[in-house]
Amino acid sequence: MSNILCLESSALFCSVALGIDGECESFVQSNEKMNHGKEITLLIDNCLNKTELQLSNLDAIAVSSGPGSYTGLRIAFSCAKGLCFALGIPLIGIDTLAAIVNRVYTSDHSYDHYIPLIDARRKEVYYSIYNSNFEVVSEVDNKILDENSFIEFENVLFCGDGAEKTKDIVKHKSAEFDIHPPVAKYMVSLADSKFRNNAFEDSAYFNPIYHKLPNITKSKKALF
Repeated sequence: MSNILCLESSALFCSVALGIDGECESFVQSNEKMNHGKEITLLIDNCLNKTELQLSNLDAIAVSSGPGSYTGLRIAFSCAKGLCFALGIPLIGIDTLAAIVNRVYTSDHSYDHYIPLIDARRKEVYYSIYNSNFEVVSEVDNKILDENSFIEFENVLFCGDGAEKTKDIVKHKSAEFDIHPPVAKYMVSLADSKFRNNAFEDSAYFNPIYHKLPNITKSKKALF
């Protein structure tokens, strides 16, 4: 049996899911945007309270590894690493884009390509490309969208929160769109698979997939 707590904080809303043997047993999500630091521990508590399990019953912690919000990812990573260290259990990293595809792929295998997209502000997205066998054919990258982006792929499903602006910009005749942000419950089956294959991360050195450096501006105001 595997009891795995899954943490997702790469997007606007933080969410937590508890997976038991690859099935989502409980799921909770924040109602406030970008409030991860305040709510993540409360969500964990609420998620566990829906079951008879406690932190001591967990076999692993899974964390959405990005790309996505720089601050959001760091919050979940800090929480996951702290729990793993305190409980003496392994850490599992789940590609955020893979979890986005997993949401639609589990119920629909009819597309030749699945392109998960994460909004990276303005006209830019983070993306990767999967084929009809849920195999990666293009690793994570970032792209500034124009009307011809991804036009070479036919029978394609764009999914994720970045699919919304892609729908407005890209002129693709054979594409469909599934506009949903990443959430923790679609990490569960992926985390269970990694757990059974002992595909664990080094809790001390595992870091988020930022892909780009954070956009940090310096104040022009004088300190004194």
